[in-house]
Amino acid sequence: MIMRARYVSAAAIVTSIFMTTFAWAQLNFGDADIRELSQYKLTSERVSTLTSALKALNKLAQSNPAAIRNVVAKEGSTISDSVKLIEADTAVSTAIKSAAITAHDYVLSSIALAQAYNAAELKKMGASYSGQLQVPDENVAFVESHPVAIEAVMSEIEKFAQVADSSSN
Repeated sequence: MIMRARYVSAAAIVTSIFMTTFAWAQLNFGDADIRELSQYKLTSERVSTLTSALKALNKLAQSNPAAIRNVVAKEGSTISDSVKLIEADTAVSTAIKSAAITAHDYVLSSIALAQAYNAAELKKMGASYSGQLQVPDENVAFVESHPVAIEAVMSEIEKFAQVADSSSN
């Protein structure tokens, strides 16, 4: 039950960080964005690399909170715009690249994970996760079958959420 409560709490954090902080909830997903996300498959390597990128961002936030504040304050309207915003900030871009991931894959992995995680939570509650965006069933199955990897990324997201919240105040 404690683990379930933590995951429900983490789902809110994922939504908050991935969807609100970087304004990805308001992304104007066009056909190309929807197609790209529907074809993007989460893998152990992608989630591990995303976790490493978040660790690098958390480290950057400790030494240079202004860099995080600058990225958090901006909004992109598409996946491409979000990538450009990340790439425009040298410190943030360098931190992400240090984890051997591109800004593009970082954005896609983040959105795909947020969607799949929230879909898995809805599925656990008996609700349908088919909504305005197509969430690949493989991504939902990945989240369900890799609890240790998901716990690791959630831990980094929680740390990032704390830094982002304190940076925005």
